[in-house]
Amino acid sequence: MTNKKKLDSSKNLNETRSYVNLEKITKERKIADKIFKQFFDNGPEYSYIVSTEGLIIDVNRAALKALGYRKAELIGKPLKTIYAPESLSKMQQIFEKWKKIGHIRNKEIVIMTKKGGRRTVLLSAGAVRDSNGKIQYSVSIQRDITERKKIGREKEKLLHDLGERVKELNYLYGLSKLVERSNITLEEIYQGAVDLIPPSWQYPDITCARIIIDNKEFKTLNCMESKFKQFADIRAYGKIVGVIEVYYLEKRPIIDEGPFLKEERKLLDAIAERLGRITERKKAEIRLRESEQRYSLAQRAANIGSWDWDILTDDLIWSEQIEPLFGFSKGKFGGTYRAFLDCVHPEDLQFVIDSINACVKHGKDYAIEHRIVWPDGTVRWVSETGDVIRDDKGMAIRMLGVVHDITKRKKAEDAVKVAYTELDQIFNTAADGMRVIDKNFNILRINDTFAKLVGIDKDKAVGKKCYDVFPGSQCHTPRCPLTQILNGKEYLEYEVKKERSDGTKIDCIVSITPFLGHDGELLGIVEDFKDITDRKKSEVKIKKLNEDLTRQTVELTAINKELEAFSYSVSHDLRAPLRSIDGFSQALLEDYEDKLDEQGKDYLRRVRKSTQRMGQLIDDMLKLSRLTRSEMHYEEVDLSKLARSVSEQLQKTEPSRNVNFIINDGLTTKGDNHLLQIALENLFGNAWKFTKRQSNAKIEMGKTIEKGKQAFFIRDNGVGFNMKYADKLFVPFQRLHPSDEFPGTGIGLGIVSRIIHKHGGYIWAEAEVGKHATFYFTLES
Repeated sequence: MTNKKKLDSSKNLNETRSYVNLEKITKERKIADKIFKQFFDNGPEYSYIVSTEGLIIDVNRAALKALGYRKAELIGKPLKTIYAPESLSKMQQIFEKWKKIGHIRNKEIVIMTKKGGRRTVLLSAGAVRDSNGKIQYSVSIQRDITERKKIGREKEKLLHDLGERVKELNYLYGLSKLVERSNITLEEIYQGAVDLIPPSWQYPDITCARIIIDNKEFKTLNCMESKFKQFADIRAYGKIVGVIEVYYLEKRPIIDEGPFLKEERKLLDAIAERLGRITERKKAEIRLRESEQRYSLAQRAANIGSWDWDILTDDLIWSEQIEPLFGFSKGKFGGTYRAFLDCVHPEDLQFVIDSINACVKHGKDYAIEHRIVWPDGTVRWVSETGDVIRDDKGMAIRMLGVVHDITKRKKAEDAVKVAYTELDQIFNTAADGMRVIDKNFNILRINDTFAKLVGIDKDKAVGKKCYDVFPGSQCHTPRCPLTQILNGKEYLEYEVKKERSDGTKIDCIVSITPFLGHDGELLGIVEDFKDITDRKKSEVKIKKLNEDLTRQTVELTAINKELEAFSYSVSHDLRAPLRSIDGFSQALLEDYEDKLDEQGKDYLRRVRKSTQRMGQLIDDMLKLSRLTRSEMHYEEVDLSKLARSVSEQLQKTEPSRNVNFIINDGLTTKGDNHLLQIALENLFGNAWKFTKRQSNAKIEMGKTIEKGKQAFFIRDNGVGFNMKYADKLFVPFQRLHPSDEFPGTGIGLGIVSRIIHKHGGYIWAEAEVGKHATFYFTLES
């Protein structure tokens, strides 16, 4: 009996300890729930607790304020109450997905306020589960991105990144503190409980046991099922979570069955009941620990920290995430209200103090943004939200809150302001006149160019109806640009005469495009007015010039025909007399040679030479005329190959001359092969002629870059020429050297010039008397 009393006493002591621990855990969970409630109610985002049936269980202040509802109007209502019609289908899909996987992140949807307004939000939600993993309800967070959507992509991205950081804020619901540590796990407890059963039974050698809980099995080494079985359900949280089973491996003696079955039954029930309470306690500890871990992770991910200020003692406890937010290394914060104020930017200090006093003394909301100064002098921005806990008499005893680093957001807002300023400057300084009209015919914006174009005061025009500012417009008619855009037109362009305020008229090209909102909704139109008055005048002048050019072309055609007739006359009418003069002169020299003295013979030879020169001049004139009228045939031309062919022909005319031809490879272009051959024949012919006195004559062809363009050159080391007369080189029949020294008519370079010009290029020369001459030419493809 003594041992039994000790056993009962130990049993009662263990039960008492378990009860105390459970009470302590329950108390801590209440505190954690209260902290979560503070975060939930005072959070800056719209927060909801929603049942698995889609009914609203709770909603925070931010959501109520934004939507314009009272809490009683939403509690118990379907979640779809607050969603815009266009988002209902999407929301149903999101809700079904949440029920399957237990979480959703950053889903963009549109909600509606009580008055019918629309707000665009990013929805994130996580599931709160029971010990069996079954979803109980969700904690949903909506980040309002309506304004962000309006101010551009960069801010939208930053807010999106912020939304990603707080995506696990729902885990804050399970926040709690670990109140009891133990190295033993639930699995070890279950296994230990099984192993202790056989010694506690009357016949330990034939007793075995097992526990089945959480879909896991824990059993003694000799465990096997038999028909001699006792069992008890393990209950936790008011329901069956497992079972404990005891088997006898063989039948017990009948004489021993009577007095022991009842005691064994009670012991089995006691073990099951104890295991149920241990399960509750240990799982509560795990949930508290996991909640704390999730909360800490959420704070780090979202760059958010929490604080707890004991107003009576002035102690200020910061979470580990706040210290780096304020530029402190771990453990370096002073831990008092005064230490916090020392971190506030001097220009914001009074504002912060006044805001805290208004919350503590008068119950006003505490949700502010202000600057802080790090120990190294860095200035940052933070957002703070908090709430006061009061005692039964209404005295403020604690203040809880969160702080969030918003420096990036502030910088983004500043950048957006700068961008808006720059866009406004671009709009007002645009070369075209521009105006923006909403779908109700109200003028939203007019740029300076438009105001100047039509001669109006834009400040007086903005906000008025377009048909009031511009009488006689086509508003409310099928021809009205806005009406056409509202009816589905995507783009309009037309010419119009615009009357200025002084009565003068200007010609404009008007381009009209839809003016769309961030969600693609048609808001109105954007009109672009390009003043083409000067262009119109220029078009009239151009038309007149074209008419004049046409007339001149007709006249030039007639003149060309006359020139052709003249050329024909020169070719046929002048050649016959020249041939007669030449022929009779030769006959006199041959038939009357013995009757003529030397002077007479010299006269006749001069007559013949002059007539032959005259005939050559006529031939050269005809060549030049035909060259001007010839049609171009463009193709790929190998100038290196042409040059070598020309040089070989020249060498055959005077085999006795020793001339060094240097012709570079790869000299190609696009042009008329025949004409370019004529040009090279004349250029190489000149070089051949003017190097005849050189014993070491050299003629070179290559290419170079002149004035940023590819140029070909032909260089010789002949007699050269005086650059003072270079402007005469390409004039037909102009000569820089006596004909008795260097024969020719002076037409060759004129022909070359015509050919180069027909190819869209130009030609020039550089030389030095008695040393060298170089001819450069370009060809446009």
